[in-house]
Amino acid sequence: DGDGATNAQEFAAGSNPTLNTSWPDSDADGVNDAWEISTFGNLTTATITDKDGDGLLDAYEVAYFGNITAQNGSGDPDADGFTNTAEFAVGSNPQLAASTPIANGRRLLVADAIATTSFNSALNWQGAVAPAPGEIFFVNIQSLRTPADATAQTFAGDRLVLFYGGNLLVKGTGALTFPNNLVLDGGRFHNATDANAAVTVEGAITVRSASEVFAQNGGFVLNAVLSGSGALNLTGGNMVTFAGANTYRGRINLGNTAGMTLAGTGSLTFAPGAIASVNAITGTNPAVLNGTFVIDTSAASTATGASWTLVATTGAKTYGATFNVSGYTSDGAAPGARKWTSGIYQFDEATHTLSVVGSPLSALQSWRAANFGDSANSGNGADSADPDNDGRSNLLEYATGTLPNSADSGSVVAVARSGGVLTLTFNTIGDASLSYVVEASSDLSAWSAAQTYTGLTAAGSITYTDNVPLSGATRRFLRLKVTAP
Repeated sequence: DGDGATNAQEFAAGSNPTLNTSWPDSDADGVNDAWEISTFGNLTTATITDKDGDGLLDAYEVAYFGNITAQNGSGDPDADGFTNTAEFAVGSNPQLAASTPIANGRRLLVADAIATTSFNSALNWQGAVAPAPGEIFFVNIQSLRTPADATAQTFAGDRLVLFYGGNLLVKGTGALTFPNNLVLDGGRFHNATDANAAVTVEGAITVRSASEVFAQNGGFVLNAVLSGSGALNLTGGNMVTFAGANTYRGRINLGNTAGMTLAGTGSLTFAPGAIASVNAITGTNPAVLNGTFVIDTSAASTATGASWTLVATTGAKTYGATFNVSGYTSDGAAPGARKWTSGIYQFDEATHTLSVVGSPLSALQSWRAANFGDSANSGNGADSADPDNDGRSNLLEYATGTLPNSADSGSVVAVARSGGVLTLTFNTIGDASLSYVVEASSDLSAWSAAQTYTGLTAAGSITYTDNVPLSGATRRFLRLKVTAP
């Protein structure tokens, strides 16, 4: 069968001599004896957890390289100056230059035993140093435990890093604060509270590499501000709530039964085109969205029809009344059916997709969409229409900053007599495409342009002073006319 073992050897081992996946394995490490002898000259270098004998656990290699043969201990694929062996020793990410072993960092040497904690003590830290300012602490074993009570806890070190294999086991129900940074760099943040309660987290969290938030005995309320772009895998049965003004732009996978909530105070950033595959909310469980999406399109395609699914979980997706897309204008439809538009980009709540819809809307079109649910110059939204019956056309309302659906008895222009001539004062908006034309007449029949103002980029007020003196029986009238492209 070509597996390197003779029939006699296969007979002695009881393996199948006609099947190349059945071979002698006298040390029971899952590796072919013949391959071990030919490769290493012995049966001890390769083990059941390191089948290629390169000093890197197979699980670590699969997690970061996809298989156990792509790299060995001497490689440095992220060119950060640390070999794979050095990165494996602490659990840092060998594929990410920003993730490296920490010089002078304090390592958790042994796991905290039940009913003990190193979170705020020197118990198991390297050098027997308790967390304090000026020190960085890291965990690559299971587990660092928090105190098992209801007291709020603050991590006093400059940084706490959870590397691959590291686990922060939350036992207490009091709020946890990381005023400087909790760095998730391949590790796990684990709710194992004895009271099965949700844990509130304050401060700052950086997600550097793909990491896990395990909502096992209770959920998490993340008031902490999240940053970074590593993937977050939510697991367990409880809800994870994102409530901070986050700049985080990684993929969130909803592997936890209860899914996630984006609170009204929370935000998530999406960057289509800036990351190999757009960061999105994925998985199979529900997402309740009450907060803000921030969409960075600086690296996104501008081709009409291009699209990106931002909420891709197959679980239920609910958009609350307070949900919004920063810098985008809603069409005013009901939650779950709204379309949010900014320039050529549109996010559709019904399809959960950001797409390029064509030419960007002008400021006037966006105003129509916000006030009438449609950007077209027609129906109640037509420039010449006056849906609130206050005697002002929509275009005049737009140009002077008044509301088209709320009748106003006041005047948008003021005409006065000053020093023997007329003046006309009116408000303007910042839209350089508009032309504000002051027209004059002596009989209210024949009108001519007296002054035109164009290219206005900021809101303000203009007073036009006429150049025709009022004397004797002279009649003089002024009015404002607005035109748009």
